[in-house]
Amino acid sequence: VTTALKNEDLIRTLRHRREVIRNIELMVDPGTSLLLPHLSKLAAKMDKERGILGRLKGLLIPDVPEYYSMLTELEAKIKLWCKLDFPVTNVFVSFEQESDQRRVLHALSIGHFYVHKNATEKVKSQHLFRGNLVLKISEPEEPNTIRWADLNVSIWEKWVPFLMTTLCSIATIAMIAFLVRFIHNRSTAVAAIAIAMFNGVFPRVAKFLTNFERHA
Repeated sequence: VTTALKNEDLIRTLRHRREVIRNIELMVDPGTSLLLPHLSKLAAKMDKERGILGRLKGLLIPDVPEYYSMLTELEAKIKLWCKLDFPVTNVFVSFEQESDQRRVLHALSIGHFYVHKNATEKVKSQHLFRGNLVLKISEPEEPNTIRWADLNVSIWEKWVPFLMTTLCSIATIAMIAFLVRFIHNRSTAVAAIAIAMFNGVFPRVAKFLTNFERHA
């Protein structure tokens, strides 16, 4: 049995913490301890040695001191969220045999209308959760196809970013088409170079835009 909680903020913070630790690991010597007390001393030493110019550079390109500050903030958030109780949103049950799964789905499945209305009279009493709740049962996707970080994304959270990124993509394509036509009217040779450049740049822009989308 796998239980999913409504703790997306905690999951995202843990993921961000892992990325920060990985960046620090790539910047320090192999074998360096990544425990907070040691990183605190290392960050203070590096901050003192790099001077004002180094600090200004760190605002643009984070170094160990900046990543250490991020890490301490993330640790504080994680400790706070770990003290909270999160409601259960999904429960995944695995079966050894598919026939058992089919039998359970057949016995517990009920229309979404009755689930929404909690129509207990449509379900056998022994199949009610806590004796008075109708369960919403469905066959999930394969575990490796489920986006666990976006499991509890609402329709609003899913479609608004999708529409925004779609509009940005259309606007970007239109702008590129206008620039290519403008350049082509003046020089076909330069237009060919511009097309090649845009072909290399646009996929990166599109990938960046899709990072803002949420999927469930």
